[in-house]
Amino acid sequence: MEMEESRKELTMAASDRFSGLPEHIVHHIMSFLPTTSATRVSALSKNFNSAWLSYPVFDFDQALYEKVIRPSGDRTSCKKPDFLDFVLDSLKKHCPSNIYMQRFSLRVWPLEISDNRIQNSIRLAVDRNVNELVVEIQGSLQNNYCRLPQTALQNAKSLRVLKLSRFSLELEDLIPCLNLVEDLSLENCSVSTNFMLSSDKLKDLKIRFCIGLQKIEIDALNLQSFSYIPYTEEQHPCEINLSHCKNLKRLTIEKSNITDDWVEDHVSKLVLLRNLKLRACRNLQKFEIVALNLQSFSYTAYDHKEQHPCEINLSYCKNLKSLAIEKSNITDDWVKDHVSKFVLLRNLKLIACKNLQKIKISNRQLGSFELLGCEKLLKAKIGAPNLISFDYSGNILDTTSPPKIILLCSTLAHVKLSLTTTRKLTTCSFLNLSSLLTRFGHCKTLSLSLQSDQELIFPEKVRECLINPLLDLRHMKVELLWSLSSLTGLVDGLLWLAPNLKTMFISVKAAPKPLMLDLQFHKRRPRRENQMIKKVTLVKYEGHDDDKKSLQNFFHEKAITVEAKFDH
Repeated sequence: MEMEESRKELTMAASDRFSGLPEHIVHHIMSFLPTTSATRVSALSKNFNSAWLSYPVFDFDQALYEKVIRPSGDRTSCKKPDFLDFVLDSLKKHCPSNIYMQRFSLRVWPLEISDNRIQNSIRLAVDRNVNELVVEIQGSLQNNYCRLPQTALQNAKSLRVLKLSRFSLELEDLIPCLNLVEDLSLENCSVSTNFMLSSDKLKDLKIRFCIGLQKIEIDALNLQSFSYIPYTEEQHPCEINLSHCKNLKRLTIEKSNITDDWVEDHVSKLVLLRNLKLRACRNLQKFEIVALNLQSFSYTAYDHKEQHPCEINLSYCKNLKSLAIEKSNITDDWVKDHVSKFVLLRNLKLIACKNLQKIKISNRQLGSFELLGCEKLLKAKIGAPNLISFDYSGNILDTTSPPKIILLCSTLAHVKLSLTTTRKLTTCSFLNLSSLLTRFGHCKTLSLSLQSDQELIFPEKVRECLINPLLDLRHMKVELLWSLSSLTGLVDGLLWLAPNLKTMFISVKAAPKPLMLDLQFHKRRPRRENQMIKKVTLVKYEGHDDDKKSLQNFFHEKAITVEAKFDH
């Protein structure tokens, strides 16, 4: 008996490895959990409850409060405290003045933007030596901004992260803490016309949708990331000076009136720049990127109706690993000249580039390629022996001359085809689809995203004229965006397209008949068409019982055994 009891004690001790952890380690573990999960942890044991009560992370979200704390009925009749009262009471109760607060996060939509309780909450957090301060004021309070407490940040001693949304700020409000903050984010704020900031600590700066800006000048030697999006499309250029940010590694500029000269002048001086993103900057027409260490470049044209081909010279970016071009009028020659020269290129995206017609890509290192919405594309020949992911989208079912896509890659590639149609399906539509699918039978997995199952159910007369397009395919996934008229018809159609499948996954997201089906096929005579399937395993099924019974009857009629691995 004593041996059995001792064994039980040892087993319990071995299974409970958390109770003996120091409190600061438990706090660190809890910091990775969402607020609701971290709260549940307190119920596990007395030690965890004690750790929760002393947890220095305070995350208040009014949306979550209204959903969890208040009843689902009339909120006005609820006797629970108002959200901001709840915040203040919680801070006073669980956050004594001698504690060092790790993070204070407040997401609120107040009835009055000038509510003093918001300022009092910030003041309490700063008095507790908060390390991360995040305050987001949400709601439809246009042109109304909250003011920071006048002396709130002057006493900050350990502030490292400051993120504010919908505040009215003068630069003087930030000066006391700028020598401490490493991560600064201002979003939907009203700021001074000239935003001139100097800091030795700052590493990450985001200025997004802030009104009133005319000049941004940053002197931060250790700044590594800068992101800027104007409040609206700028009527007058906002002057941005980053010439003192020598260690900048990530730069994002969106919807700004920066010029070709600005790009060439700044980027060439940022010798450590790794990631550059330029999106919808209307004045960019012809520029050259000189950045030997650049690894990722993303460009989105200002307007899809761009009048002239976008002249972007990336020939000096020898170390480029990721390239994304969207809505630009780049040409076939541009793709041929650039992509083949990027010997380290791993990821390529060409999206809505309407001038592309016949492209040829040859790159041994390319691992991922997205070719989406290029409406005039006639032919694409892709030689990429190490390609593992290829995504294509287009409207091939309605055209009389569908694009010819030649994919020269390994058998490990995962291919996704997103196809749309706006017209009634014809024999030509099915012939186009068959011609396209024939080129992807060698891939490891083929995923098809279409509007309805009718686009995959080939009529018998068409089947008689064709060979199964995907004889070599083993794994198929189908996503229907709109409707499913017949599950058994779809499964039958897919098995005609790819008779040698090992797995088939079907999902229908649209109401009123959402569905999820996962099948495994066990073969009797591999590579033979007649009587090839011996057994089918239903790995997962979520949907109507009638469809399930029809599917089982469909297989039984073909003398195929059906096995279910789930209870439904």
